[in-house]
Amino acid sequence: MFTSAHFFLWLASLIPMRDDALDPASLKELVRPVVVALICITYIFVSKGVKATFVNG
Repeated sequence: MFTSAHFFLWLASLIPMRDDALDPASLKELVRPVVVALICITYIFVSKGVKATFVNG
């Protein structure tokens, strides 16, 4: 079965890797937006203000 995780792994495998792709500056550029996204998504799901704003009906 082809799940979304498999799809993203396949998609990532299509991106060519450079020799210096895992240097500290590149890792920082990759990790920072992931951390920001995790914080924002968590806030959206947990925040009472967001739940009060987006109500059905």
